[in-house]
Amino acid sequence: MSAGRVPVPLARALARKLMAELAPYVERSKIVGSLRRLGPRPAEGITVGDVEILAEPKLRSDGDLFSPEDVPELEPIRRLLRRKGELKKAGDRFVQVLVGMAPRGGAEDNRIPVDLFLCHPPADWGVLEAIRTGPAHFSRHCVTELRRKGWRCVDGQVWAPADSWVGPSPPPGSGFRNFEGGGGTVSYQRVDCPTEADFFEACGVPLEEPARRGVSGP
Repeated sequence: MSAGRVPVPLARALARKLMAELAPYVERSKIVGSLRRLGPRPAEGITVGDVEILAEPKLRSDGDLFSPEDVPELEPIRRLLRRKGELKKAGDRFVQVLVGMAPRGGAEDNRIPVDLFLCHPPADWGVLEAIRTGPAHFSRHCVTELRRKGWRCVDGQVWAPADSWVGPSPPPGSGFRNFEGGGGTVSYQRVDCPTEADFFEACGVPLEEPARRGVSGP
């Protein structure tokens, strides 16, 4: 192994082990990033420089009877990752830990970054799954296509101008939000994207297998 990179099978095994350990603290998790794009049978000798995982933390009820609020349980996740290696970032939506892939004191520093993206309200799973799978230029293309038709992608949510809404009645939990634009304040309607397919449909971008994303287009 070269320093800072590991073979895909080893990186995938690390990701699956971490996802199993995260299971008590999350509703679901999924491998994203380059590991997902490479698919189950990458060419022999391919290595990756990081492991990326998307996870939905479990929520606890907080607040009071009149102002209930669901709050993500993040500290158990941070504690787990602190035990796995050197915690570099510990935000509410992004946690990064350097995990050693070789005994400490070896000739090479084979620590690999594990990036954990946390999806909790108000973000939608489908938006983050698509964007975090990448590659980066393809994710930017999707967001650009949204903006081209006057829509927005903010905080992991998709928003359409309320006066141009042509979809079905808003599902439960959807709402409105005002954004400042060149012509003043505009009201937007949230477009729920529980799946990748929903996000790509909102962007007007064809849904492709992860390995094909950004290969033949923008």
